[in-house]
Amino acid sequence: MAKTVAFIYGFTEGKWHGHRFRKALQDKGYEIVYNPRVADVIIAHSGGCYHVPIDLRHDQQVLFINPTYWPGKPLLFRAFKMFGQLVLAVRLGNHPLYQLQKTAHNLWYLVWHADSNRDMVKRAKKFELPVEIKHRHTTLVRNQHDPWLTPDLDDLKKLNKNLRIVHMPGWHDHCWEFPEQYLHLIQS
Repeated sequence: MAKTVAFIYGFTEGKWHGHRFRKALQDKGYEIVYNPRVADVIIAHSGGCYHVPIDLRHDQQVLFINPTYWPGKPLLFRAFKMFGQLVLAVRLGNHPLYQLQKTAHNLWYLVWHADSNRDMVKRAKKFELPVEIKHRHTTLVRNQHDPWLTPDLDDLKKLNKNLRIVHMPGWHDHCWEFPEQYLHLIQS
């Protein structure tokens, strides 16, 4: 029986953003499900990390990718850095058509998922990553140029000795463009 995977998308994200990741998983024999409570693996990106169920089964695996947690750094400052990354991404040699499509979908999901996005903005001010990473089978990914997640993650290991912290190259949305680089995180 194939392992099942559920995605929980972040602020202004949705199914379109995860299409490459879902395809890469399906090519490896994983089955995509839409209910994280029944999934073997939950992949939560950015603000999607706010919606990971708290009553996980012991055998479930959670992959947090760039949750929005950076104590002491204002949300507005991080948002401006993220906006700068989005603008700089649309350039020759960096798949500009894909970047424009991604940005257009971000704008679409901003409106289409307005209630969910408002909820994420409210939760961002109160989100406490140290509380969320206590599940036994949790992996936390921080990309090198992510403006949302603090690079200072060592103290989290004190809260969960089983927590796996992985530092990777890339930017906040790197997982959507290069999902193959993340597959080993749920296979190991």
